[in-house]
Amino acid sequence: MSRRLGLGTLVLDLVTVPLSFRGLSTTPRHPKGADVPLPTTSDGPAGRRRATRRRRRWLPSPAVAGATALVVAGVGAVVVSSGAASPSPAAAGEGVRSVSLIDLDSTLPPAVTGAPAPADTGTGTVTGAGTDAGTDTWTGVEAGDVGAPPRDRGANAPTISRDIDRATLQQQVELQAAQRTQALAELAEAAQQRANELRVEQRQRLQRQQERAAELARQWVLPVAGYSLTATFGESSYLWSTVHTGLDFAAAEGTPLVAVAQGTITATEYNGAYGTKTILTLDDGTEIWYCHQSSQTVSVGDVVAPGETIGAVGSTGNTTGPHLHLEVRPDGGDPVDPYTVLAEHGVSP
Repeated sequence: MSRRLGLGTLVLDLVTVPLSFRGLSTTPRHPKGADVPLPTTSDGPAGRRRATRRRRRWLPSPAVAGATALVVAGVGAVVVSSGAASPSPAAAGEGVRSVSLIDLDSTLPPAVTGAPAPADTGTGTVTGAGTDAGTDTWTGVEAGDVGAPPRDRGANAPTISRDIDRATLQQQVELQAAQRTQALAELAEAAQQRANELRVEQRQRLQRQQERAAELARQWVLPVAGYSLTATFGESSYLWSTVHTGLDFAAAEGTPLVAVAQGTITATEYNGAYGTKTILTLDDGTEIWYCHQSSQTVSVGDVVAPGETIGAVGSTGNTTGPHLHLEVRPDGGDPVDPYTVLAEHGVSP
């Protein structure tokens, strides 16, 4: 008798298996053939009840339908497994194996029975039977697991290696050192170039300062502001014993007096008819006399720049009122016309 079970045999075996589940029963609530109480209604006349028969339709509950589906699936798995494992004629006389719930529970997959799945040890043997008999053996983890070697990507897949030999390492180190040396040399060259540029800029700045100082030394300014000219060089009057030897700038007493050009203070004194006098000697030796001052703010040896305060307007000495008597004496000699000298240096009194 063949071990393969047909659909009819499978159904017969299922019929012989008693199905019983906790809390479920396929037995009708009333035995077959027994009298079923009929519900009555009170629609008839008073005092009489009319008996009506309610037709009862039996439907399987969802739990019963699900259990039946599981049993059918498990029996199918047993039949297929039994036919594939023993196809030889020696097993023909074993007959049809009866099925029980215990067998079904042991053959169902873990997802159906709720049992934990067996651990995958990574090793095993597959034996084939029939015309292509043989044994396949594998060892290790399956592809895709952690630690598994990468799958074969084809003959054109690149080979990646993290190993390096000593010669290659030495070559790379020497190349890196050469690149570093070149970078340092370029940095040093750039620093030297910048230093040269700074020195050139410093020389140029110093040259400009010197030129500016020379220009200031040549520049002249008016000796006082807020004035009026009351006497010029060479005039004759009873006021002077001889001709007038300077240029008079009448201004309020205390008005600041400034240096007309860059020079050095060589005298601060009181000199008779000139009153309080300050002598400013320019770089070319020309002396500038400031006479009749009320006060002095410099001392002998002071170097002053054009426009720097040296004293104040007064009326000391032989005067008729506060004013500045300005004299110009080249090389400390005889006086010359201050008006002409000021004009020659760009100053117009």
